[in-house]
Amino acid sequence: MMSILAIAGIVWVICFSRILKGVREWITIKSEFLGRLLSCWGCTSFWVGMIYYSLPNVLLIENVFSSLICCVFLQSLYDKLRQ
Repeated sequence: MMSILAIAGIVWVICFSRILKGVREWITIKSEFLGRLLSCWGCTSFWVGMIYYSLPNVLLIENVFSSLICCVFLQSLYDKLRQ
């Protein structure tokens, strides 16, 4: 279950966060294919899942991904409260 949440958190940051907005725009300018891939939640989650499950199962990786999920949740909560 934790790995599914970790993948969702990573995909959220890649596809929708303000943190990587400039990177997404730069990638879209350089490659239309990769730009479309990054705008598709399902496509990006597939590839992030493939990379995640190809990594060795190390506790450190789980902790990093858990932290990422917390950051994404808190950022979205902050954004909602600001509106």
